[in-house]
Amino acid sequence: MKYYFSGSFELKYIEEQHAQTVAAACKYRLQSCHGAYVKVAESWCDLAAPYAADKSLMLDSGAYTGWKQGKEVRIDHLIKVYAKFIERYGSAYQHIWLINLDKIPGAPGRDPTPEEMESAIKFSDENFAILQKEFGDCVLPVFHQGEDEKRLAEIKAMARYICVSPRNDLPEKARIEWSKEVHHLTVGNETHGLAATGDRMMKEVPWTSVDSAYWTYTAAMGSMFVYLDGRFRVIRISDQHPERKAMNQHFDSMAPIVKAAIVARVEKYGFTIEQVQTNFVYRKAISILEVIEFLKNFNPTPQEQLVQEALFAL
Repeated sequence: MKYYFSGSFELKYIEEQHAQTVAAACKYRLQSCHGAYVKVAESWCDLAAPYAADKSLMLDSGAYTGWKQGKEVRIDHLIKVYAKFIERYGSAYQHIWLINLDKIPGAPGRDPTPEEMESAIKFSDENFAILQKEFGDCVLPVFHQGEDEKRLAEIKAMARYICVSPRNDLPEKARIEWSKEVHHLTVGNETHGLAATGDRMMKEVPWTSVDSAYWTYTAAMGSMFVYLDGRFRVIRISDQHPERKAMNQHFDSMAPIVKAAIVARVEKYGFTIEQVQTNFVYRKAISILEVIEFLKNFNPTPQEQLVQEALFAL
């Protein structure tokens, strides 16, 4: 399964050699093309391009962000943004995937009306046709939770590789069951789960790829991911964390042997404990590298996989 790291991360805010380490290691990256995020995406790609020959970049139209803000993204603007990325980085990356400018029916917190569903589908299909004509088969259509089986058949016919979007405002059980039902009907297509992470989701749904921004939130809240003794852990480590004095709840209060193991993981990449304790950007960097390390070393049997895939709660 391909794990795309989404979320904002400006490599220019860490030392150049460390930024190069992260960029070279991160094989799958999803970047938002909404508003100010475009500059963030460009800064990443500028540094990552020399290492990108075997890597994939997925560009998000920003439709969901615009939907939450009540502001629709314009197709003419998005074409210019996508074209700029293709022109600047198309020869560097193995693949650049472009997510369609779809329209999410309804509004946050409520189900869409039939009229809103019909309007959203028409809008999405018109944009897909425009983008596919402009950029070809790298454009991914999106199937949303709430749309019917007929609509899924239409999406399947549009492209081999499709995005599937569970609703973020529903309980995880409902999201998982719906995603499983979708995959019974998508044989022959590859699927990308938009923000389709979570332990059960990743164990029970046969996605081709998924994306997650949870690593960025973890870093911002004073923690980081660490791969220790064959399992994944979230370590509270910021020197400003409110639980830094709670026994075994923070790096500072852990047993010396555990602290030494964490230090070893951090120093493996040329970082220092001081950097990850005082700078959330370094916590982002170590979290990406430790997720990649976990994936590289993790090869369970199917039965073990059901028990041990704690990574996919990210």
